[in-house]
Amino acid sequence: MSLQFHGSMWVDLPKASPTDLRLQRDPMRRHRQCTDTMRRDHFVKLLAVALSTAAIIPQISLSDPVSLVCESPKREYRVEFDADLRSVSANDTQYSVLAVEETAERTAVVGLTTDGGPTYRLYLHPYKKMEFFSDGKLFQTDNCR
Repeated sequence: MSLQFHGSMWVDLPKASPTDLRLQRDPMRRHRQCTDTMRRDHFVKLLAVALSTAAIIPQISLSDPVSLVCESPKREYRVEFDADLRSVSANDTQYSVLAVEETAERTAVVGLTTDGGPTYRLYLHPYKKMEFFSDGKLFQTDNCR
């Protein structure tokens, strides 16, 4: 306990800590401390969610070649994608790659088939499928595994 002068009289108060004295001099300090703590807590929660999601949802690594078996209405075929070579092959037929779309939601490869054939989109994550487009319209979807 310590005697402190308040207004016109001396009051016996518990001894103030250095933090309490700083708060008396700067009333907004407590608000800033609370706001900073809330921001830090919010960031930690977001980071925890992101890390747990990354552990639950397997991300595909495009550094290694990806090999899939896809099933068309007529037959099964093998599709391979190599990010280093930027190539897609379907049963040893090379397709050109126009773009690789990698987002948190999906991984897809877009390109052209041979001899002026249809455009394709190969989805690698979160689902695996091959779509074919002609004149900008989807005409075939093949599921892959």
